[in-house]
Order: sequence, then structure tokens, then C-alpha cells
Amino acid sequence: MFLVWDAFPASTSLNDYIREVAGLSGTKVMCKEAGCGCCAVTVTHATDGGHMDTMTINSDLNKHLCPKTGEPCRPHSGAESCSPGGDIGRAVTAGSQDVSPTALELNLRDSLWYRPVTMADLGNLLQRHKTQTVKMIFGNTASGIFKYEGPFGVYIDLKSVKELHLFQDKGTSLVFGAGTTITRFRRRLIELKDKPGFHYFPKVVRHLNVLASTLVRNAGSVGGNLMIKHRHPSFPSDLFTILEAIGARVHIFDSEDGTSTKYSLTDFLRTVDMKLKMVAAIELPSWAARDHFWSYKITPRSQVHAEKTEAFLEQKVLDEAVIREALKVMYDEIEPDDLEVGGSPHYRRQLSVNLLYKTFLEVYQPANESLQSGTGSMERPLSSGLQTYQQKTDMLPIGEAMPKKTAPLQASGEAKYTNDMPFLQDELKAAFVMSDVAKGKIVRVDTSEAMKIPGVLGFVGTDDIPSGGINNVIPINIPYFPFTAELFAAENVDYAGKPIGLVLAETQALAEEASRSVKVTYRDVERPVLDMKEAIEKNMFHSDRWETYQRGDALAALEDAAHIAEGECEMGSQYHFMLENQVALCVPCEEGMDVYSATQCSDIVQRVACQVTNKPMNYFNVLIHRLGGAFGGKVLPSSTVAAAAIVAAEATGRPVRLNLDLSTNMNNTNKRSPLLVKYKAGCDRNGKLVAIYIELYLDAGNQPMFEGELLAFIEGGYYSPNFTLKCRQVRTDKLFAGTVRAPGQVPSCLVIETVLEHLAKQAQQDPVMLREINLIEEGQHRLNGTPVKNCTMRKVWDRLKQTADVNTRQGDVDRFNKGVGGTVDRESAMRSTRTLFVAGSSPTIGAVA
Repeated sequence: MFLVWDAFPASTSLNDYIREVAGLSGTKVMCKEAGCGCCAVTVTHATDGGHMDTMTINSDLNKHLCPKTGEPCRPHSGAESCSPGGDIGRAVTAGSQDVSPTALELNLRDSLWYRPVTMADLGNLLQRHKTQTVKMIFGNTASGIFKYEGPFGVYIDLKSVKELHLFQDKGTSLVFGAGTTITRFRRRLIELKDKPGFHYFPKVVRHLNVLASTLVRNAGSVGGNLMIKHRHPSFPSDLFTILEAIGARVHIFDSEDGTSTKYSLTDFLRTVDMKLKMVAAIELPSWAARDHFWSYKITPRSQVHAEKTEAFLEQKVLDEAVIREALKVMYDEIEPDDLEVGGSPHYRRQLSVNLLYKTFLEVYQPANESLQSGTGSMERPLSSGLQTYQQKTDMLPIGEAMPKKTAPLQASGEAKYTNDMPFLQDELKAAFVMSDVAKGKIVRVDTSEAMKIPGVLGFVGTDDIPSGGINNVIPINIPYFPFTAELFAAENVDYAGKPIGLVLAETQALAEEASRSVKVTYRDVERPVLDMKEAIEKNMFHSDRWETYQRGDALAALEDAAHIAEGECEMGSQYHFMLENQVALCVPCEEGMDVYSATQCSDIVQRVACQVTNKPMNYFNVLIHRLGGAFGGKVLPSSTVAAAAIVAAEATGRPVRLNLDLSTNMNNTNKRSPLLVKYKAGCDRNGKLVAIYIELYLDAGNQPMFEGELLAFIEGGYYSPNFTLKCRQVRTDKLFAGTVRAPGQVPSCLVIETVLEHLAKQAQQDPVMLREINLIEEGQHRLNGTPVKNCTMRKVWDRLKQTADVNTRQGDVDRFNKGVGGTVDRESAMRSTRTLFVAGSSPTIGAVA
């Protein structure tokens, strides 16, 4: 047991306590959003006001801690366990100690913390603190999405309120307390699936299976999910959509008079003011035997209630004419917004109509066999894989198969990464202050509000770079990086999220809070150009000419091609999403400084450290633990993080740890370059390539990038006697692009496979055969002039074709097409999924075979 005092604010997470106080580094931390799962822990606590249950949760979201002891609160926690050192907290006994949980009140240094056990207690607390900022907590999963709400003067832990865990069978309806976790809600629906009137439960469960993650479902409650939707209407709550569709009612408790009122989900969202109120329960209605429910989860998504379509369908008998007209009504009714992230409005409108059509097919069960394939659920079976290899026994133990030695350490959490190093005496935690504009000039950095926060100790910026040091984190005299990039922005800001300085504090949470309190004033702020096509229109390039690589004369050869395909393809950016964010720990020592850096390039870190501080190379000892993922993302960004921590450690003479949160990490890690390709390709009547001509635009960001990887792989595994590649790097107001796993192979594969697929369709050739006859052969030359030696491409191709059973799969597709009376192009042998477009009576729908 770890006994602590009241030094921890109510916002302290279980993960903070496990790692920073208990010193148990096996539980990791990265996203703080319940997205990666590396913070998962198993806990035993009360789930229904008294019953103890064991489950896995996200420790970086869970704040169900007693701020007095720092431990997860137990249902029987009383004065003995919550008053280790004084009269700051007092326990209020409520009921029998051996059965019921105990009410609790704590007066912390910056807030009040309560644990009521009845709705009456909760109502009294809400009324007592009606003029203060109050946060009611159950699973606290909302903090993974809406991270910076608060501060709050009062925290109320709802887990022990008995009425929130009720379940009541009213015959024609079922009532679930708002504190029912989504996991327990799902489990109860499974138990009741055969109850008359509730035959729709299995379909609801099917959707709940893909609602968030198991960890979030274990911690989050149905009432909490609905309150997220109420407070943030743009939140795409699957649960809200499901409950609205089945006609559920929500019970709202009013602390003013202690009464509960029922509302529809729509009225709850649109008309109910939830001040001094809370969700007490949800009530699910029974349905007639002929009523049907279907739901589909699309990501990303938005929610629209198609009321006109509902009105049209009322009192109608489904037949083909009614279905066609209903789809037209819905198409006219749905008007999706134009979102920056997500499908186009046209796509989302058509998708909505298609899903309604699929629902009609499942209800209507058409006699037409060509439509019946559209009625099944699109369930992907469990994936499996098998690796086979030959064991050569003549050289054992060389080549002997054996488990990875570090696997047990990594699987158990005992493996140590840079941020798992024990905290040192006098160690400071750091957080970047970043620009919140993409293009402008810094006038003033005001740290006064940040410095008022207890535990915040200082700010480090450009003025703290040692005399003679260079404000540049790009190593000098390395040809791959022919540009400079500031460690801290001195004046000019050329991308959003650019580091301006570091805040130093006693804890990581304090440092991050203080960094958000720093006020930066700008001038000459301009609208940034973030879109590559806009930059091309504005003639924003890093060079005034094309970089051209060619073999033969592609444009001239295309004039003699029997078949020509011409088009465009695009690829967006990509972030690495490593489980270990950028991190460095810098410790002053007698000979200089020990730099513990999560980097792929220790030499770059050392070079940058020397040029920023004006110190000799032997002043820094760069040490690297294992990396928790990198994929190219820890080549240059790691030197920025290390250099910032080095400057802070030099300025303070104390160890400094800089561990970036996910948002900061994404802002300051170079991502894969987006690209835009315009191509023209031709082949003869047999499908043999004649020529390929490609114009390729790379969104390099605010600095030029190295494009040699693209040149090496742009042809893929194929050969064309005439091939022209023209490259142009586009300049946008974003952080410059960098390396991401397979930096040349991934975009090159997209380009060449798109070109050949398009050409096969234009030539009406089998796309598998067109690829096969154009495989590169021994002795041919790559576009960069390198001869092909020891070529095994055709051998690998034949082996893959055999093991993937491509011919059988193509036959299955042909038979399916004949059965539905439609025509579907057979997909590439290199793809594992075929999308079959089935012609229906109204729109086109998709089915996976």
C-alpha cells in the first residue's frame, strides 16, 4: 500500500499516481485519449454501489481516486483509510460499514471532493454549490476527447450513488440506472434478448460491440455518454443514436425539488437545461413482433434525424414503389455539411440512402435473387496468418528458431524505456509552449499567469540558448538536410505548433497546464496555405523547375500505344502513432551532461546538442534505451526535444525531463508528405507497357525534402521501356515533411498500382495478367540507371499467386457476377478484399464478398 498526503489535486489520474508516486513504470502512458491502450490496468472496485467487480480500464482517464490516499476508492473507505495525516478530510458514515459504501467529503488545497451515496445526497450537494463550477465524474472518459475543461471548484464522484445502478422490469419497458456501465448494459441486453418485446436487443448489442473500446465501455456509463452528447452536441455518440432510434426515454433528476421527469432523446438534447440536473436513468420500450431495428457504424460520421422520410413511411406497406420513393425523399432531405475530415457531402448523402436501402432489403426480403446478396450483414471474420520457413540443421544453432529474448519483458511491462527511468532528485518536468498561429511574427511572450501556478518554476526560451550557440536543430553539413529550423521561434512563425519555449515545473501535469497559460502576442498574422492544390495554384514551390528522371521518350512513345489511361491520384499525410512519444531526459554531470534520448540517430542528437550549446562533442553522453516505436519519426524530431531539454538543464543546473503529450508530439513530428500525381500510360494490344509519364507533386511543407526514395521505387516491380518521372516540391505553411515507415515504397506503390489498374480497365485486360506480363526481368535497368541483378520477382509473383489461390477467387467473382446479373471487374491479386457493386432497384449498394 502506498500512503500519501493531500499533495495531489483532484484531477490526478490513476496513471499519474502509478507512475509518478508508486514508481511502477510497467503501466505506460501515451495518448491520454483511450486510443492506444498502453495505459491499461486491471482494477477491482464497486460497479453498482456495493458489488465489487474486476475489469480493465484506461488509467490515464480514470480519476476515481481518493485524493487523500491516492488510491482507487473502495466502497467501504471510511475515516480510517482517508485521514492519514490531519483533519483536512472528514468521512460521513452512511449505512452499515459492512454492506454500504460510505459518503465522503474532502477539502483539498484547490477544490472540494465529494462521494455521495444517494440521489438525495447528490441533490443537496448540487444545491449547496449551485454558484460554483461543478464536475460530476463517473468514468471520466470524456476527458480523453475534451481534455482541457475546467478548472472546477467542486468534484462529485457518482460511482457510489445507489439509485444510479438500478435495474427495473416494468413489463412493457426496462429501466437502467444512468450509472450502468456500457459493458454491464451490453451484458444485460444479451441476457434479455429472448424476452418478448425486446427482440431488437441483439442488433443493439452488435452495435455496442464497436462502441469505443472494451476499456472505455468498462469505465464509462450510459448516462455519462449521453451527458457528453448534451454538453457537446457535435460529439458523434453511437449510444445516443441507438437510443433515439429505438424510442428510449431518459429520466432527468432535478436537484431543485428532487423529482425525475421523462424526456425523449431529441427533447433532452434540444430543450432540457441540465444546470443542477443529471441523467438518472434510461428506459427502453418493448416493440411489436413485426418491428425491426438495424444500425450501421460509419467512421467518421455525423447524425441527422430524417423526419420527412419517417413521415413518408408511416402507414405504408413496403413494396418496390414505396422503397424507391422513400429513397428519393431521403436523398432530398439529407444535406450533409462539407467537412474538412471525412467523405464529401455527395458521398455521405449517397451512403445514407444506401444504408436505408440495405435496411429495406433486410426487412422486405425481395424475391429477386440479384438483390438478396445485399441483405446480409457485412461482418469481417477473424483474421489469421501462417508463417512457414525451412530449418537448416547443418549450421545449428545458427538459424535456429527461438523466442525473442526481450519479449517477456515487453509483454509484462518490465521493459524500460526512456520515460520509465526513475525520477531524479530535483528533476524538473518540461512542456513546450507552441505557437497557435501558422504564419506571423511574435511580439511578446507573457508567462506571468503560468508562473502564478504553484509548482511552476520557470520558462526557457531563445534568450537561454548559451552564448555562441546556434538556434538551429538541423545538423550542419549533412547533405540530406539542406536547410535550418529553429529550436525556439525567435520571431517568425512558419507553422502552427512551432515551439516558442519551455515551461518547467515540479510535475508533468503542472508543466502542461502552465504551458497553456502562457499568452503569446503576434503581429502580421496571415492566412496560412495548408492545401497543396491551393499552393500549386499560387505557384508556391521550393524550386523554380521540375526535377526530371527518364528512360526513353515517354510522350513520343505514347502516340503509338494501342490503349491509353490518363488520370490523377492523391495520397494524404500520415502520422507514425508510435506508442512512445518524443522524450528526452538530460542530467548534468561532472564531465558535462548525460542525454537520455528516444532517438533513431544518436549522432544527430549529439551534433545538434553541440551546435545549440556551443559545447564540444565529448561534453555530451548520448544514451538510448529501446524505442517504443519510431518508424522514421525519431530521426529529426528527437533532436529538437533533446536540444530543448539540454538548454533547460544548462540554464537551471538541474535534470530536465521533456516528454511530449500526444497533441504536442503530432505538432512537432514530421509526417509523410502528401502527394498529387498526374499520369498518362499506354500499352500495346497484348497489354505490354509502351510508356508511362508521371508528374508528381510533393507537399514538402515549409522546407524542401529528400526525394531520392521515390526515385528508387517509383516503378515498383514492373518495367516500361519508356518512363518519365517529373517531381516538384510544393511549399505550404506546415512543418516540413519527414520519413515515415517505407518513405519511398508506400507512395510509389500507390502510384504505379493505380496507373496499371487504370490501364488494365482501359485496355479491357485482366489486371492480374497485365501486371504479370510487365514484371521486371533480370538485366533490365531501373529509372535511376541501376541494373537489376538476382531478380526473383517472377518467382515471388508465381508463389504468391499460388498461395493466395488467385485463380479460384477470380472464378468465385465471375460466378457471383453471373448470379446477380451484373458485371464486376476482378480486382488485383495483390488485394485481399473485393468490393462487389450490385445493381439494385434504386441506388447502387456495396457488398463484400
